[in-house]
Amino acid sequence: MKTILFDMDGVLVATERMHYEALNDVLAQAIGRTMDWEYYAMFVGSTNAFMWSTLEKDFALGGTSPALHEAYTRRKQQVLARDGYTPVEGAPELVRALAKQGYRMAVASSSPMCDIQAAMQELGIIDCFEALVSGETVEHPKPAPDVFYKAAACVHSAPADCVVIEDSANGVRAAKAAGMTCIGLRNPDSGNQDLSLADYIVDTLWDAKAYIEKVSSISETEPTK
Repeated sequence: MKTILFDMDGVLVATERMHYEALNDVLAQAIGRTMDWEYYAMFVGSTNAFMWSTLEKDFALGGTSPALHEAYTRRKQQVLARDGYTPVEGAPELVRALAKQGYRMAVASSSPMCDIQAAMQELGIIDCFEALVSGETVEHPKPAPDVFYKAAACVHSAPADCVVIEDSANGVRAAKAAGMTCIGLRNPDSGNQDLSLADYIVDTLWDAKAYIEKVSSISETEPTK
């Protein structure tokens, strides 16, 4: 297995808490309500479209979700302009190390493409990836496998030859639905995510690297059938 597909938020950049706080800022100002972290956790790994369609119903937004989404985007931009993107510990180093070892890599994220490009550029690793794929460009968001199928196609790899690194229940389900090997990364900032469907669960990205090298060596030594 020589192709690695990375989720972004919670795997490469530590943004989930920022998203949560920005969203609550907007909701508090607009409707005087906020959500707790346990409720927000269902959105980790999925798209803005899914999030706002759910909020429209659960928070009775009365058709104001497009305007609220714009306010939410502006709030995130303000925070990022002030603080920048914080990498998940070891993420840039891991990506560069895997690139040097000859792995083909892509980002397969539910975030908008502009956010993916900005984050990877700021971390200085955009050139390590053969493709950046946004879940907003496919028909069905995670936990559907669409974004991972598209990322694999972009790097000319079969799903069975791909290893996915994910930190969310939605992402793990999507990776397994795509027929890919999945490493679940326990990230406290992503909440108490159910990663039980993952093939391997790790606490750090360097543990993920060890597993990638292990499964790669096994696949390379398996006899041709």
